Amino acid sequence: DGEVMALLDIAIELLFEEDEGINEGDGKSNSKQKALEISKSLPRSVSSESTSMDRGIEVMTYIVSKTFVKEKIVAGYKPEGSPPDRKSALERIVEIGCAPNSGDAQMAFGLAGIFNLLAVSMET
Repeated sequence: DGEVMALLDIAIELLFEEDEGINEGDGKSNSKQKALEISKSLPRSVSSESTSMDRGIEVMTYIVSKTFVKEKIVAGYKPEGSPPDRKSALERIVEIGCAPNSGDAQMAFGLAGIFNLLAVSMET
């Protein structure tokens, strides 16, 4: 269960990465900064603006099938150490799904899968 929760925390962080950007002065994000520089140098057809978010959705789509993960997400789960004003995982998923043209995005199928799995419970 601990490994799955660690994956959930990583997936959630990836969902927020696009919004928060990368702090250039932060030594911890040096590899992220290099990845961003590389992706900016690639032609638009090769680079994807939401690569991190796509990976977060992909991981979450896989782990949300586990009942305890589903229960955590619908209860408003936030990873430990998250800023107090940060939205919960569910709020962020809804926000991404409501974004303009999100139905045309690469992650649309993954979002649909997440919402589908969150809607199903043992009681239904």
